[in-house]
Amino acid sequence: ISDHSLRGFETLVRMRDAEGNQVSPGRFIPVAEASTLMIQLDQWIMRNALTCMQPVVAQHPDITLSVNVSARNLLHGDFSTYVQNLLHSTGFPARNLELEVTESLFISSLEHASKILNRLRDMGIRIALDDFGTGYSSLSYLRSFPFDKIKIDRSFVSEAASDSQTLAIIQAVLALGKH
Repeated sequence: ISDHSLRGFETLVRMRDAEGNQVSPGRFIPVAEASTLMIQLDQWIMRNALTCMQPVVAQHPDITLSVNVSARNLLHGDFSTYVQNLLHSTGFPARNLELEVTESLFISSLEHASKILNRLRDMGIRIALDDFGTGYSSLSYLRSFPFDKIKIDRSFVSEAASDSQTLAIIQAVLALGKH
């Protein structure tokens, strides 16, 4: 983007231990995901982020807020209704919300995930595929799901400068994503 203007924000959760030391998300997120705490954490993050960012988006209608959503939360209950109610109660516009999902979402329930993502898109929410290139990367996800953005994992991108094969793969993924 050539004008260097602010385009959006991404919510990131951090945690401190009893001594005040920062705990890596790589340590506490898997623990939360293994329990029902992940759903509560996701909902807390989303509710607080939308509430805090609503005045910002009211002043700057082109700002996007990206929120990571765990597969566990997205597939739990009626997630799209939860999000719709949350948008209504916070006054946050759906067009300014981008939900980031990882490929782990599709492993457990491809059809159910597709329905939910399509409902969210129908509400005007943008959907981003996060960390593409790690885990169970599948090009069929790019064709089968309504992604507005593909975020290729940093560990994969960092090799592109020194590895022509990695660069070619990234260019192919970008081309597929554009089409």
